[in-house]
Amino acid sequence: MKHRYSIIMPMFNEAKNIPCCLSAMLDAIQGRKECKLIVVDNGSTDESVKLVQQQGIKVLEKKQLTIGQLRNEGAVGATGDWLVFVDADIEVPGDWFSFVDGVIEEGFAQAFAFVDIAPESAPWYAKAWALRVLTRRGQVTSVDTLPGRNLIVSREVFEQVDGFDNGLITGEDKDLIRRLRGQGASVLSIPHPKLLHWGYEQSFYSWLRKEFWRQSSHRDLIYKYGWPWRLVRFPLMALLHWMFFVLVLVALYWNFWVVILLPLLFVPSLFLSLRLPSAYLKFELIVQLTVLYSLRFLVAGIAVIWFWCRPQNTC
Repeated sequence: MKHRYSIIMPMFNEAKNIPCCLSAMLDAIQGRKECKLIVVDNGSTDESVKLVQQQGIKVLEKKQLTIGQLRNEGAVGATGDWLVFVDADIEVPGDWFSFVDGVIEEGFAQAFAFVDIAPESAPWYAKAWALRVLTRRGQVTSVDTLPGRNLIVSREVFEQVDGFDNGLITGEDKDLIRRLRGQGASVLSIPHPKLLHWGYEQSFYSWLRKEFWRQSSHRDLIYKYGWPWRLVRFPLMALLHWMFFVLVLVALYWNFWVVILLPLLFVPSLFLSLRLPSAYLKFELIVQLTVLYSLRFLVAGIAVIWFWCRPQNTC
């Protein structure tokens, strides 16, 4: 059976990555008349639109939309029975759709994604952070979250839940998967073949900024769903990290030797790092992830306080 795919590629200032990623997608759909590519631009100010148009592809041009809105705009014009959301910084292998066909024909999933990793040229923090996902999803796994940058979903179930939430600045993918699972949809993570994510953070500062931005989703999701443990456990852990950190700093004023308690701050992060499968338990990676998890907790704590004090997003 031939499956009809609508490939929705959101884009914003991707002139650096769009040539290789678009070329890879065109190779993957070559000869497949059942595939339709829809590129949706969000007001790029670089050469992104021009580069896509040079390939003979029409660009749906929008401005200043949330990423959820942008993906929904692409889905409006979709005619396929499967919606393939692939960001403009994701490179797929040439035989990718044969794997997509196989997953669909198995009939086990209404939504699924393949694991994407950072390329070898990426800095250590980007590779380590991507590897943490790969290690947890080395086999086909039922999951409660998938990245929107690389997501395949049945159009039928996507429309049943009214697509992405247009009002969420970030966390729109967590929200969509939550609603899909609420409708009884099966959601899977597929480990092979791996996709390349060229939109990795170019600097450590960029990594910290992106983590801060990602953590802003907690407030809006809690407003939307209330206080389920799955949503509140990480913000609470982040706040506890900050409370402990501040208490130690205050105590240092009275007794310098309290500094010996600071290593305790890394215990939760070390525990998360040691959850890796035994094949990945290498000292260097454990240290890298422990540092990254610890920084993530601290950044998340700032984000929780910052965004909770701001007015709720009502767009």
